[in-house]
Amino acid sequence: MLKKEMATPESKETQYTWTQTQDSLTLFVPMKRIHASKVDVYLSDLFAKVNAPSIKLILALDLYREIEYTSHKTRTQMREDGLELYLIKAKAESWPQLCFVDTKENLRKRREESMAREKKLADEKAKIAEKKKIDMDQLTLNESIALEDAQRKAIRSRKDEDKLKAEQDLYDSLEKIEADQPVVPSQHTPLIEDISADAPAKGEIRRYEKPAPGNAIFTENDFRVAKVRPSATVKVTFTEKKYPLLATRETQLKEPPLPKNLQQIQKKERVYISFWITASRMGCPSRRRTRSGSKKRATTSSQTTTSCRR
Repeated sequence: MLKKEMATPESKETQYTWTQTQDSLTLFVPMKRIHASKVDVYLSDLFAKVNAPSIKLILALDLYREIEYTSHKTRTQMREDGLELYLIKAKAESWPQLCFVDTKENLRKRREESMAREKKLADEKAKIAEKKKIDMDQLTLNESIALEDAQRKAIRSRKDEDKLKAEQDLYDSLEKIEADQPVVPSQHTPLIEDISADAPAKGEIRRYEKPAPGNAIFTENDFRVAKVRPSATVKVTFTEKKYPLLATRETQLKEPPLPKNLQQIQKKERVYISFWITASRMGCPSRRRTRSGSKKRATTSSQTTTSCRR
């Protein structure tokens, strides 16, 4: 059975129509020239709210019975002439009215409890989603590590196989070369046999005689020992300390380095002094001091500079 009602609100902003079946209900809110992104819809088990700030529309409904707002069949659709909400009832039955009627205090308490249940369910879903994301990230990391280990092992085994194959090829080539070359007997007796033949037996002490004078390798002239240097007294003089209680250093006679800003000022002063020295040598009149004030001094300096330039 299909039922259709029209609300009788005090203002046009809260007008709506609704229809129902045994399992669902459809709510239509008329609004024109508005985008779906500018409409906010809030649903809980006993409360529904539509907010459109751009057209100053707020619709809050305390539903008569509970709805399955988390069902996949619940949907909102924006049409040309308004917003349509398709809601699934928690229990298949016919509602005598859309909104629940009670005192303002009871309605506020009922609405807050419904919103608290919705918030708790949303928090639980957020925690489950976060835990699932962490598990998926860990699983992805473990799989990537396992894949890298498998690739590393495959590369290492391939390198070992190539190394063994290269070594085997080298040994085979060496054996082939040795087999192709004829064996030539050695004409020299090994040096070890000669040394071992003349070596003294275990516990035997062999004494060597001093060679004859004519057969000696070195003579007395080859062993010349340097004479001992004669002793002498050397007098060492030290410079007098400038400050008796301080260590003597070469940097005491040098001036400490100036900062960069002072270096620039000193450089300008040197240029200024050298300019006046050059001017005095060329015969330019020197700067005179006057008592008539700064204006007369400025005139004198400008005249002096002009005469020097000439």
